[in-house]
Amino acid sequence: LTTSSGISNKFNSIPFQKRHQSFSITTLRNTPETQQQLDSACTDENDHVSIEHPYGTEYHAPVMVTECIEALLQCQRRESYPLIFIDATLGGGGHSQALLERLQKGDLVFGIDVDSDALQTATLRLEQYVSPNNKDLLPRFVPIQSNFKDLTNRIPQILHEYCSAKDGVLLVDGILMDLGVSSHQIDESTRGFAILKDGPLDMRMNSKDSITAADICNEYGESELADIFKMYGDESPQSAKKIARAIVQQRPLTQTSHLLDAIASVTPKFFKASRRKGLSATSARIFQSLRIVVNREGEALQQALTEMAPTLIRPGGHLVVLSYHSMEDRMTKRMMKDGNFSDKRLFLVERDVYGNIVNDSKKPWKMIGKGRKASDEELARNSRARSATLRVAIRLDNS
Repeated sequence: LTTSSGISNKFNSIPFQKRHQSFSITTLRNTPETQQQLDSACTDENDHVSIEHPYGTEYHAPVMVTECIEALLQCQRRESYPLIFIDATLGGGGHSQALLERLQKGDLVFGIDVDSDALQTATLRLEQYVSPNNKDLLPRFVPIQSNFKDLTNRIPQILHEYCSAKDGVLLVDGILMDLGVSSHQIDESTRGFAILKDGPLDMRMNSKDSITAADICNEYGESELADIFKMYGDESPQSAKKIARAIVQQRPLTQTSHLLDAIASVTPKFFKASRRKGLSATSARIFQSLRIVVNREGEALQQALTEMAPTLIRPGGHLVVLSYHSMEDRMTKRMMKDGNFSDKRLFLVERDVYGNIVNDSKKPWKMIGKGRKASDEELARNSRARSATLRVAIRLDNS
């Protein structure tokens, strides 16, 4: 497997300077729409994943497969060129399998995952595409261990190995980013993602990374922990402060059960007025917050949306993003719609007397439609799809 060792351990903006690392906060205003998405993003006892899913396995059931693949394939095949796609979050390989089944000989799918376990599992599943026999007339699958934010320079180098000189192309036709945690990671107690199973308080996607959730819980200050829970879990200031104080008082925390005990000490098991204030939903948000910081997900997504995707996708190619909580969706929507993460448009645009945009040449994306949700039929198969929002954008030609 091709591996990447250049994953940065630093965050670029200011916030908290700690012994191990700092983490960056992207300030994004919450809205009722994204709050509703966050409220539904909680994993609890009622979650279920059916392996009867057409592309699901015991490892993972991919979300909105048909919608994602159709969105990628809406880009037109250029004459004499292969179609080249990146599955930037390979997971169990379900999306890649569905995509490969729609492609033809000469086409390429790069499967990217920072988790070595996921990469090995998916590669075994897609073995027939890794080294296809010419007689099979199959497309090729290329597994790469890397964080998707690090692909800007790597993919053009690797493309040289698979595309002949006459292709003359170092850009791809589309990128899929499924930002969720796989069912296997959620259910595997040894990784520290599972709320209902005791295990080490780890939460690292890449076991080679240095900082764990236990490091954050045991070494960050009370105010810093509260800021994490407010920013990445949308906890109220009062709740974030209470939970942070409970964590500090119950140190050291080394197991997921220790973290749950700390949360439970200041959180009611059930809250009649609002499900999101109960223990299950609150615990899910706290775990989510720590996972985002441990894996630097905010930084990785920001870099992917601002640098990786615009650099690698050809004009007319498609960016397809599945997000599962409000921060991810706000970042994705703002980049696709406005070309930046701020409240104001970064690029000056020319408008007519009625205020309509007539020249927006520097904007990298044109968003296609609105965010889409999983169907009722899919939710019946996989309740973890309930928080997913699918957004699609086309790369504009602003060269």
